[in-house]
Amino acid sequence: MVFNDIIKIIDVIGKVKDLLLNEQEKQIVKDLVLKLDEGNLFNPKNKTKYALIGNTGNFTYLYHYQKYLDKHARAVSKALGATKNAQLIDKLSGFRTVIKEFIQLDEEFEISDDELVIYRGKELPRLREDIDRYRWIMSQCIMSLINTVNMEISTVKKENFIKIGEIYE
Repeated sequence: MVFNDIIKIIDVIGKVKDLLLNEQEKQIVKDLVLKLDEGNLFNPKNKTKYALIGNTGNFTYLYHYQKYLDKHARAVSKALGATKNAQLIDKLSGFRTVIKEFIQLDEEFEISDDELVIYRGKELPRLREDIDRYRWIMSQCIMSLINTVNMEISTVKKENFIKIGEIYE
């Protein structure tokens, strides 16, 4: 899936407006946002070099990003399984699609021997771009969800999602 197709998914997620949720569904959304926000992935000050090729020729920190993908996929699946609200299911299905696409990108990722030599001790730019795209897209999706349900989650720093959106636009 190309980046433009993913942007279309975000547009679909954003079209679901003014969800009328009962308290249980609001709690599902709150739990999901809290789970997605755990860790530093959406902190704009996070400078982890997920795409760093170490001196041994291995990706030093990529597994952290991969753990985020898996964790986000599980959180969205759990939320989908817990709700019966059709509009919320539509919105969360968009999240699941985005995450699946980035998991697939990660699984299909290949690097040439030349790139290993050239970028040893540095981040691989094309992989860094994919990771930054994921951060941007998911930030947009999370903000859309928070705004749609019009709820405040005190421990979630919405400004982080907004800043990520501004950085990568």
